[in-house]
Amino acid sequence: MTKHLHIYKYISLFTGFLVMISIMLPILRYDETAYLGYEVIAGTEILTINPFNLGIVARAWLPFSWLAMIAFILPFISGLFVLLDKKYVLIGIILSVISLFLMILLPDQVDILYSIGNSNYNQSVNWEMGFGLIIAILYVFIGLLSQFYLFTIYDILKLKST
Repeated sequence: MTKHLHIYKYISLFTGFLVMISIMLPILRYDETAYLGYEVIAGTEILTINPFNLGIVARAWLPFSWLAMIAFILPFISGLFVLLDKKYVLIGIILSVISLFLMILLPDQVDILYSIGNSNYNQSVNWEMGFGLIIAILYVFIGLLSQFYLFTIYDILKLKST
């Protein structure tokens, strides 16, 4: 009975690892432009206007996103908690649910910053989910299902032993 429970622990950890790997895929897109996960997390330069190398007149960039970084790291951390001990399965479930909500909210939370001269501005963009973000959400959901199964089985085993 406990042999198959270890498989679900490793499924949870493996799906968390796959979520971290999905950072290499496009997670946000706008029109025909798509941004990879590591570009959204670490930030990237979108446009720089420097006429005749006299100085930057205007520039636009994606800033560093704590929200995206947390959303893509939490599933792996929750898998580690589940693998650690059976009493941490509930913590793993909570972390996976938080990660799932952060990933769903990610397109609404990432803005483009731009500056013209010495003035900085913030531009809200109507992002669409890229296929990398959809794949990451599916991996988190699969890991969440395995964690929930472990939680219910451990609860049933605890009830049988009392």
